[in-house]
Parts: sequence; C-alpha cells; structure tokens
Amino acid sequence: MRSYVWTRTEGSEETTVMRDRLTVVLRSALLDAPCLEASDPRQSFRAQIDQTSMREEFSDVTLLKGDRMLAGAYVSYNLAIDEVVHREDMSDISEIKIQYQSKGPGQTFDENGYTNEIVVD
Repeated sequence: MRSYVWTRTEGSEETTVMRDRLTVVLRSALLDAPCLEASDPRQSFRAQIDQTSMREEFSDVTLLKGDRMLAGAYVSYNLAIDEVVHREDMSDISEIKIQYQSKGPGQTFDENGYTNEIVVD
C-alpha cells in the first residue's frame, strides 16, 4: 500500500520543510496501532502494518506559477488485514442430501448413476 502527501506553498525551503513534516505525521499515524483499531470495534477485524516494510520516497520540488512550489512524498508499506464478514441467515435447512459418484475397478453404478448417498441432519 502507499499513502501520499502533497504540499504547495511559496518558496522551495518552506515547501520542503512542510512536505517532510507531513511525512513524519503520516508515518507516525500509520505506526499508531490504536489508530488502526479505532474505526472498527469488532473483535473479528485486525489490521497490522509490517514496520520492516515501510519505505519513504520524496519527489523533487516543482515550480508552479509565480513563486509557488509543489512537493510530494509517499510512505509504502505492507498491510495485513483479517476480516470476517457476517451475513444474515436467509432460511433454515433441516436436511442436506449429497449424492456422489465413486467407482473403483469392477464397480458398477445403479440406475441413477450414483453408488453412494450421504444424508446430513
């Protein structure tokens, strides 16, 4: 995954400082484990960032109109997410009948083509 920051202000030095500070804030927010868990209180959800995979990349400062400058950066990382999706039951099933074919050497099928039957209650 990648998370990006962009800054635009007057002056090259100010733009660079602002970009670097926003990147530090972004990285700190990503490493804050309670921040990842704050949006979903379910016990079946887990999001974890692999800290050893974090990399930062910075763009060059680009001149815009006048004295305005633009700079960007991103933090890349591996994100592991475990999530369980719960669905509402549509109906109850009291019996499941499963038919399957099993044929070994010299074995024949019955008139329906099935040799075995399982009933699950």
